[in-house]
Amino acid sequence: MVQVRMVVLKVLWNHGIAAETMLVHSPNLHDQFSYAQERNIPYLVIINKEVWEANQMVRVKCLGSKGVEEDVAVVEVGRWLSGAISGGGGGGDGGGGGGEEQGRESRRGRRREER
Repeated sequence: MVQVRMVVLKVLWNHGIAAETMLVHSPNLHDQFSYAQERNIPYLVIINKEVWEANQMVRVKCLGSKGVEEDVAVVEVGRWLSGAISGGGGGGDGGGGGGEEQGRESRRGRRREER
């Protein structure tokens, strides 16, 4: 899943979104939420191995009061997050499956210029 993490990071970086991943081989969801909260990271991009292999989609979860959670194709995740960060509420039609299984990674969802 490290290669998948790098693909997702590259998409986010190409859209000007500061992003990072935990330096743990298979972090659990609780650890990822804690990591994000400690660093004031507003969004998680969650990779589910089975969903990724089936249709290359990720789940984007807003950790703020919005409570937004949507499945997004990896090719659209940068645009979706750019819209969400700028206040446009994200974009794309979502779709696809999800699940709370291993293979999730956290990403920083903030534009580089905001840092």
